[in-house]
Amino acid sequence: MVLKNIPTAFFFLLAALSHAAAPLTGNDSLSRESFDSLFDKIEKHNKDAPRREAYLKAFLEKAKQEQNWDEIVYGYKNYIHYREGEIKIAYADSMVCAALQSRSDKLIGSAYLSRGIAYYGLKRHNEALDNYLEADRYISATGDEYLKNKTSYNIAHLKYYLGFYEEAILLFEKCRTFFRATNTRAYLNTLHSLALCHNMMGDYGRCASYVRLGLEEAGRLGNHEMDAYFRHTSGVNNYFLRNYATAISQIKSSLPAIIENKDFGNISVGHFYIGKSYWAQRKEALGLGHFKKVDRIFQDMGYMRPDLRENYELLIRHYKKEDNSKVALFYVDQLLKADSVIKSTQSYLFGRIHKEYDTKELLAERAAIHSRLDRQKRNETLFIVILSGIAVVAVIAVVRYRRQRMDWQEKFERLMKDNDGQARNPRVRENREPSDMSRGSQEKLVFQLEKWERDRKFLERDLSLARLASAFRTNTTYLSGVIAQERDKKFTEYINDLKIDYITEELKLSRKLREYNNGGLAEECGFSSTQRFVNAFKARNGISPTFFVEALKKKLEEEEQNG
Repeated sequence: MVLKNIPTAFFFLLAALSHAAAPLTGNDSLSRESFDSLFDKIEKHNKDAPRREAYLKAFLEKAKQEQNWDEIVYGYKNYIHYREGEIKIAYADSMVCAALQSRSDKLIGSAYLSRGIAYYGLKRHNEALDNYLEADRYISATGDEYLKNKTSYNIAHLKYYLGFYEEAILLFEKCRTFFRATNTRAYLNTLHSLALCHNMMGDYGRCASYVRLGLEEAGRLGNHEMDAYFRHTSGVNNYFLRNYATAISQIKSSLPAIIENKDFGNISVGHFYIGKSYWAQRKEALGLGHFKKVDRIFQDMGYMRPDLRENYELLIRHYKKEDNSKVALFYVDQLLKADSVIKSTQSYLFGRIHKEYDTKELLAERAAIHSRLDRQKRNETLFIVILSGIAVVAVIAVVRYRRQRMDWQEKFERLMKDNDGQARNPRVRENREPSDMSRGSQEKLVFQLEKWERDRKFLERDLSLARLASAFRTNTTYLSGVIAQERDKKFTEYINDLKIDYITEELKLSRKLREYNNGGLAEECGFSSTQRFVNAFKARNGISPTFFVEALKKKLEEEEQNG
């Protein structure tokens, strides 16, 4: 484990250990109470700090006097629940040290898991993952299904944070089944997590369904601890559905409970989407304060995730429009810091983030703003030079835009000359064999594949290599080998190209289809999300589906007028 501030953390660790090791003083009668009784009193007086602290201390001291490793670990867990920041981590370290002395896989795994959760609560995702993996190593050697599912749940949250939503959903669904029968709060947490994943995947209908189910189940089970989080997620979901007033109302109503929980991550997300909702309503003045709160949380807690990055782009754009270069420059610097944080925690996702400013552009703009401020201080007459520079940038932007449109138009014309999408972009097929497959089996599989293509089975949603191999009664190795040999493509590219070639040809033929938006087209050819469809269309055809449809309509109208 690596701590950000070793001297400070060491001080907190010594404080936690010395506090825990101090002998019982004052009311020694507490040492005669049972652990269950002391725990009940800790929970009963959780908001009465002096009394709560007395019971916390009594619980841990009693456990240490009895050398009861299970209760020593639980004693440290109790402290973790009521501590913040590095002090929380210091108690978590003590808990792991105690668990290791017990030599119990279950207790050690549970301690590592709790320390990972403490790190995750502080949004220190790297340390959280280290502890989750260590916990899994110990817990997998036990028969404790609760701890196994709890570990899976927390690893799923890291997958969610990293953007692996489909993998996270698989783990959450497994946990949902287990927790439904065993742990009410964990079950509600899992429903909420599933709603989050579907929202991030763009499946807003399914997200709303999980929110409704979560609130219904909370009522049925009599546990409303997650209600605020369900409203919070519903508000974010309504932003994407363009129900901006509802989004603002739901998120605002959820924030008091989330603030009470000191959940700075969801507080930041809430303010961001309130701000964006106001922005969408053209009420920028109302949204501005919420964007600044996102920045304040980033400054105080270092919390940032990819979708919150846009917060700074909007602030920069706003202050540039207001001609407030100093403030714009400040937020450019903040955006650079945000990029650094995102890159350090999820570098392999960094290149996929769609952003208006990449690092080079940000550095260039930062230098330009500095230069402009210096020139303004020296001589206001240089204002003409600045205007000239802006004009040059505008001309370059227009030229680049026109070149792109010309390039897309050329690609469109080539597409219109193709009558068979499969004939486009031919590749030189490599001479390779699909593993140790016999010639007869290979020919049979090729025949099945060709029939499957003719029957347009590739339009089904959620196709996978394993699923198709099962349908062909073969294995994934043979099938991927035949696809590589016969089509010279990997499975995902092969499926995507079939879908895109199909929809491209259908758009040429169907007037009705040309009226569909990208979401409708994605559904028509079997893509699980609009974004995946758009990306696949660009990869295959070199232009966006929107441009293709617009150009196609224009071309057909011209042909009708000339016909």
